[in-house]
Amino acid sequence: MQPVAADTLHGLVLSVGRAHGARVAVTFDAGGARGSESESSESESLSYSELLSAAERLSGLLRARGPPEERLFGLYCEPGLRVPAWILGILQVPAAYVPLDPEGAPVQSVRVMEQSGLNYCVVQRHLVQRFNARFSSLVSMEVCAEWQSEDITLFRIHRGAAAQQPGHEGVPLSLLSAAQSHLAGQQGLAYVLHTSGTTGWPKTVRVPHECIVPNIIHIRSLFQVTAEDIIFMASPLTFDPSVVDMFVALSSGARLLIVPTITKRNPNKLAATLFKKHQNTILQ
Repeated sequence: MQPVAADTLHGLVLSVGRAHGARVAVTFDAGGARGSESESSESESLSYSELLSAAERLSGLLRARGPPEERLFGLYCEPGLRVPAWILGILQVPAAYVPLDPEGAPVQSVRVMEQSGLNYCVVQRHLVQRFNARFSSLVSMEVCAEWQSEDITLFRIHRGAAAQQPGHEGVPLSLLSAAQSHLAGQQGLAYVLHTSGTTGWPKTVRVPHECIVPNIIHIRSLFQVTAEDIIFMASPLTFDPSVVDMFVALSSGARLLIVPTITKRNPNKLAATLFKKHQNTILQ
């Protein structure tokens, strides 16, 4: 394992996770949701040791497949047990992750790809067919690698093809050029999100480790988070509260609780899952 600075998101997790190897790091409660393609059993967990091992495996695979200068990987997935390991694996490359919403409009995701300069995307294995169906007419792409043991497929995205497809409203070239130039010159990125676009074109927001790590440390201290806490990841990956939920939990030796989207849409079921079943202590 390569040495990692503690002033990065993954560095915070590594330094704590090694001391709490046997403790539960992540629990995914599928809640018996019918129609969900996520993990099949009712509730599954990963220990900190298992989480760190999975992240290290993925980072090695990504480093072996992507060019050395690659610093961005998209992530197209649903809520699930392995999501934190995938994110940590991308960060440890080192690279930034760019979450893409499987339930969002494909054209919106293509704009994010173009604006961020995305060349590769990690796709959850059961979503590969959906990814192909939604994006094959908008961008040129190909499968680079299939890693069944990690439950993911790596796609190569050929940017710029989207603007040539009929019916696609492409990103203005001036905006795209400026975004890519800015990204190329920026180091130490943790993740890239996008705004809703309600006041115009959706804009990418690039967050470096040096901006988010102090926030995580402050919130952890403010709420006096300990390894006994259970923190619910309420927001989707495309909203930055998910970063706070995930890394406040995993940098404290606490447990991160994840549920499928369908459970979040059922208030009674969500409340029962959070408080009766798992005794959740922190949520936002």
